[in-house]
Amino acid sequence: MFIAMNRFRVKKGSEEAFEKVWLSRDTQLTKVPGVSLRFAQPFFKEFTLTLPKSPASIVAKLAKKRILPGVPIKGYDKTLADCLLVAVTEQRTREEIDAYAAALAEVLA
Repeated sequence: MFIAMNRFRVKKGSEEAFEKVWLSRDTQLTKVPGVSLRFAQPFFKEFTLTLPKSPASIVAKLAKKRILPGVPIKGYDKTLADCLLVAVTEQRTREEIDAYAAALAEVLA
């Protein structure tokens, strides 16, 4: 079990923008063919995606595009070898999430 503590805050005046990102945080990524949420439980800022290709290779390819997509979790749990841990915070814009989804679709094609 992992417990993470941080000083999560939404900047004053950014509440509406945060809510939009918060509500759409996984929907764009799970629209990519072959990508799905690994767990159905509610989540806060982090979620796990199941990918149709090696998460480590996806991370390497997206890093070349200056996108850090998440952490392959095979090293922590071998049963999740096809999974990527993703975090989306209030600092990510809708455009950044869309760019991530488009780049992910491109490297998975």
